[in-house]
Amino acid sequence: MNKCWIAKRAFSITAILCVTVTPFESSATVLTYVGTSGPIAQAYGDRVTSTMMGSFGYGQFGEGFTSRVTVDYDPAGGDPRTWPGAYGDLPGPVLYESDDSAKLQIRFTADPGYHVQLLGWDMATYGQIFHPEGETIDSVTVYDAAGAQLFSQTNVFVPISTHITFNTFPSPLIDSMLTLEIDARNVTEAFGNADIGVDNIRFRQAFASPPAVTGDYNQDGSVNAADYVVWRNQLGADVVKYFGADGNGDGIVNHGDYAVWKSSYGDSGGSAFQAEGVPEPSAVVLLGMMGCLLLVRARSSQKE
Repeated sequence: MNKCWIAKRAFSITAILCVTVTPFESSATVLTYVGTSGPIAQAYGDRVTSTMMGSFGYGQFGEGFTSRVTVDYDPAGGDPRTWPGAYGDLPGPVLYESDDSAKLQIRFTADPGYHVQLLGWDMATYGQIFHPEGETIDSVTVYDAAGAQLFSQTNVFVPISTHITFNTFPSPLIDSMLTLEIDARNVTEAFGNADIGVDNIRFRQAFASPPAVTGDYNQDGSVNAADYVVWRNQLGADVVKYFGADGNGDGIVNHGDYAVWKSSYGDSGGSAFQAEGVPEPSAVVLLGMMGCLLLVRARSSQKE
């Protein structure tokens, strides 16, 4: 979001100040399934760089997208599709499994040198006339690249008038590959497991290893203002210890990690150099002004 002000000063100078206001949330792509209908296009979710890519629409949670991640649907077999809506209070389109014998699977694969982190998703039931109280499904599971369970919940109640949100996990769901699996094959009324839908799947990409230089959150080899932006955009996020902008290794991006970045500012490959002018967290507005301060000569305040 950009906000602009026009400030008039003495000496016939008008300053146009454009400030980028950035939410303090983890960077992520949101799969909203906008632009999909019927059988899901396997390309949907691949290497997202914008909220609109062709006919496909995406949401953005924080800043940044997932250009290093691809998404596959039902890699073990099945018939995943989307429906315009009517799954609880989810606006739709909503992803569902139309093959009664299959589990709905969504697989996220990161490029070499990267990991993918699954942040959350929403689920709801379709068809109140058939499921007036919602449905309890067998399980919801997330697997890592080796097939080990990172998260699993059985006997999951999926509401009909609202939705259930998964966004709290015992540990971060992150690896080079993740598979979200929804097993609703026990639902047999009406359209069977097709009546269980998932939407708003939130995920992000991350480097596969901690920074070699402490405080180098974007891993470009030096600690500078760009790393502050990474910290700012991930503030409050749960991460694997020392990954992302977690400079102090407590598993969450917070002001302690800002202190780590500040103390390392100017370092490059282990060199000890303390630069001046390190921005404070309260200086976000000032950072936003950089690069978009336009000075325009104005008329003299008095005419000859």
